[in-house]
Amino acid sequence: MQNNKRRIFAACFLVASLASCKSVFHTEGDIRHEYFEYVMTSKIGMKYDDPPSYTGIDPEQFVGSNALLNGHMENGYRLNKSCTYYLEIDPNTSKIVGWRYKGSEKDCAITPPKPQK
Repeated sequence: MQNNKRRIFAACFLVASLASCKSVFHTEGDIRHEYFEYVMTSKIGMKYDDPPSYTGIDPEQFVGSNALLNGHMENGYRLNKSCTYYLEIDPNTSKIVGWRYKGSEKDCAITPPKPQK
């Protein structure tokens, strides 16, 4: 019984150690793409027609709009070279309800702000 507890503890310790090491091996590109995903996910629930300064949506990057089968609209925006992101909008509430992107993780990336001291 005591031996099993040690094995379980050792396994948990190993998993926790490996999980904490993940951040050590992140490249700048990984962090920039993760920040892009964070920023895009934070737009969900915002009103699409709020000012660009609030939503962070640049109207100059607009590439097109499509009607979706569920009645929502999907607007596309160019970010970088191969990256286009799409916002799904509920026309009844004008709220952003989802998003997706096409392109490489390298191009679908945003540099996070520097931490303030």
